[in-house]
Amino acid sequence: MRHQGLSNEFEVFVEFTHAVRRREELFDQFVTLMQSFGYDQVNFSITHDPDLEGRNIGFGLISTYPSDWQVYYQERGFARLDPVLHAARGGSPAFRWRDLERRYTLSARQVRFLRAAEAAGLYHGAGFPLAGPMQGGGVALACSTRQSAPLRNFDLINAFCQQLSAAYKRLCVRQSVEKSSLGILSDREAEILAWIAKGHSDTVIASRLDLSVNTIDYHVRNIFRKLEVNNRVAAVVTALTSGLLIL
Repeated sequence: MRHQGLSNEFEVFVEFTHAVRRREELFDQFVTLMQSFGYDQVNFSITHDPDLEGRNIGFGLISTYPSDWQVYYQERGFARLDPVLHAARGGSPAFRWRDLERRYTLSARQVRFLRAAEAAGLYHGAGFPLAGPMQGGGVALACSTRQSAPLRNFDLINAFCQQLSAAYKRLCVRQSVEKSSLGILSDREAEILAWIAKGHSDTVIASRLDLSVNTIDYHVRNIFRKLEVNNRVAAVVTALTSGLLIL
């Protein structure tokens, strides 16, 4: 019955991914679903994908791993030897981390790495590489305690992981299109919008930038036109969500 319930949850997840507008909401929902499988440690990474911009690719796009382990991993440059990451890049089918020691000839450092991960609170690890010959990366799951008993229905878990990847790509492409459909702000317009975002009036902004109020008004009207909005709050929100303004 439990597996049947999770199968129904997959259908619900698919519907959710077609409606979701923000990647944070997508990530939160996925983490909650993985917890229902018994995995409370989640890492989602994309190391290569020709369909995505560089800013949408990276290690740990989602990571609920212990923060001290994340810092240790980065400081030691473990991405170079991480056998879980290497297996994901190689297009391996879903696997248990422990199986890597039998499937491949790991170096002594790689074996120590796996033991260190367990000591950091990453037990019962499993990897789910992304499907597709042009993709690199995947989802890594683990439990924070050795006593946990996660579900082993890898086919169903893998379906969730692949749907996450497809939904993430769709969101990235959609946001890129939405951004490209807007007019690009000039440096001056972006500067003025940043002052607006801080709550300053046209008079104050004019004084700070040594410009006339009429000039500021001219730029603000251009900002509204390019962002297809009609007020200051909407301009700030649209620019932030489209990546045209970073505070």
